[in-house]
Amino acid sequence: IRIALTGADLQASCNGVALANWQTHNVKAGDRLQFGFPRSGVRAYLAVAGGFVLAPAFGSVATVVREQMGGLDGRGRPLQEGDCLSCAVSEHGMLRRVPPRYIPDYAEPLTVRVMEGQQRALFDDAQMNRFYASEYRVSTQSDRMGVRLDGPGLHPTEGGIVSEGIPFGAIQVPPSGQPIILLKDRQTIGGYPKLGTVHPLDAFALAQRQPGQLIRFTSGSTNEVNDYREFLRFMHEP
Repeated sequence: IRIALTGADLQASCNGVALANWQTHNVKAGDRLQFGFPRSGVRAYLAVAGGFVLAPAFGSVATVVREQMGGLDGRGRPLQEGDCLSCAVSEHGMLRRVPPRYIPDYAEPLTVRVMEGQQRALFDDAQMNRFYASEYRVSTQSDRMGVRLDGPGLHPTEGGIVSEGIPFGAIQVPPSGQPIILLKDRQTIGGYPKLGTVHPLDAFALAQRQPGQLIRFTSGSTNEVNDYREFLRFMHEP
């Protein structure tokens, strides 16, 4: 079959030989894939040509542990030693690599672009200036629901709003004053004020920052979508 490796550098190897990240590889029955601790990044992705053969739930074969859905048993159980993930048979093919311009460096300093929303009015100018002028540290309490930050607290004029839908990358501020940037496993609705939304490419990069890494914010605009459009166009090429 053919596989592809992307995301965090987990020191992948096949039969003891190191595998390059951000490209495809041809493997055969009996080969042994191994992964270690991340040298950079947090989450790695292993894809197989043709996909994994599992019973879909809501059109997906993903495992959602928190909601007890999907996966091998249909109830969200995490993978365990001895589990077998069946996959479609595919022919070996020409190796493909992601161009360098699309390979992120998860160790470099990250400045996150913020597209301010309507609820920005709940934060006065002094707080927003402090937000943009400060560094925040990724908390050890971060997960796939959201990146929790440690840094100068923000306190809106209203402690809560009517619950509403939450987009990917929303920056919500709970009563603690420590911002939370919501990711792919976020809840569907929430009632904490949101000062804006993170640019999608920056949200992807933020999701790979390890606890303790520092980030900064800068004011962005919805007009800054050309790089995201170019990214999507490349990733959807046949």
